[in-house]
Amino acid sequence: MVDSRARTEGHANGGSELKLHLLYEKMEKLSRKELSKWWEIESLQRYIDVERVPRDLRIYTIPTYEDPDPEEWAENCQVSSLNMMKILIKYESKDRKKILDEIEKVSTEILSLTTDDGMEEFKENLEKKLSRFEDDIMSKKQRKCIRDFWDYQSGRILSFHRKYDHLEGQTKENKYFPKAVGVEAQEVEEEEPGSKDTRKEKKSPGKQVCQPELRK
Repeated sequence: MVDSRARTEGHANGGSELKLHLLYEKMEKLSRKELSKWWEIESLQRYIDVERVPRDLRIYTIPTYEDPDPEEWAENCQVSSLNMMKILIKYESKDRKKILDEIEKVSTEILSLTTDDGMEEFKENLEKKLSRFEDDIMSKKQRKCIRDFWDYQSGRILSFHRKYDHLEGQTKENKYFPKAVGVEAQEVEEEEPGSKDTRKEKKSPGKQVCQPELRK
């Protein structure tokens, strides 16, 4: 009788430990996903704030009918790109909210199967893993950001600017989206009289945008 009860309790404890282990794994997976979503939203918003667009979200289409005004056409493509980024932020925010709700449910389940000390230990280990994961995200985001802002700095904003430099002014693409000196490279300010250089480039907004900080 005693042996039977002990075996039953052993099976129950083993089942609880397995369930707890699976919940820990689920929580880590959800936390990584939520962190990735947060950084995606943060990055897109930083670009929008300075009216810049990542490479893979730059919209450009060439008119096939009577030629409209090139400057107006290019400006509207830029606005469309920025609006698309706002739509993505809205979508990612909704998706992140669902993940946060799921994290809350899993956290409640974990608490029902472990002690406060056990929960604190799990949180501490999870934070260490997420810290390394976030460092990796920030590093990748920074590299892409520097690349994207260099496109604007060099004037090679669209793919054909980089691929067909030698055809500048000879294609319809370049008519509507001409290679232009980046805004950052144009903006200069006067040095004080007597300084070594009479002019210098202003700080590129990319330098600030591309310096990610750990989420608080």
